[in-house]
Amino acid sequence: MSATTPSINNKYEQLETIKELQQLGLGLKEISEYLSNRCISTSYSLLCQQQKACEEKILYYQTLARKINQKAAVLSELKQNFPKLMQPECIDLYARICLHTNVDVHDEISLSYACMKLEQHIKAQDELIPIYASDCYAGEFSVKDDNLYKTKLLFMLHPDIHLHSDDITVLPAGKYLRLYSTNSFWQRADVMACFRAYAEKNGIVLSDNAIVISKIDYSITDIPEERLNEFQIRILH
Repeated sequence: MSATTPSINNKYEQLETIKELQQLGLGLKEISEYLSNRCISTSYSLLCQQQKACEEKILYYQTLARKINQKAAVLSELKQNFPKLMQPECIDLYARICLHTNVDVHDEISLSYACMKLEQHIKAQDELIPIYASDCYAGEFSVKDDNLYKTKLLFMLHPDIHLHSDDITVLPAGKYLRLYSTNSFWQRADVMACFRAYAEKNGIVLSDNAIVISKIDYSITDIPEERLNEFQIRILH
């Protein structure tokens, strides 16, 4: 019995080491390589490597949790305070930096293609930038154009997000008219009629370009009445 004890102990010790290494996040190939060359130096190197990996994961999930909270806050606010529809109001807005595509957006197909291009560009630089329920997609269109569908797709960047791109649009700071609508992203004629009526009544001049921001879209709800777009147009004077 005594002759076999060291072998049994060795197998038990090896099994416990494997289980501990798995808890540290190592795969079977890495464990096999470690067991074939165990020493203080390799053990120390392994612990330093896994410590760095844990710190990176902690940072990843902290960042992810913060961005999930931002997205949830958008929906929470809209659930509790669904805005009044088709009622223009004057607001002050700060300058906003947006990423845009040069793709001509005029229908659902071209919109989907432009969204994919933007998302690929964004995720290549920061995979944690929130897109789903992010309250960031917008379209800029000319109110002077006969075709109100023709749109430049924008992704409105959060102030603490910095992307490197030549395709940047800045929406200037200033006074804007804002209006909420459950119309689709493309139904703009009645919105512009509301803006013009308000401008005429109050003696103000509006910009030639307007913005439509997708607040709640089909990625969040299948119920048409729950979808919401925010329209904005700058007041020139």
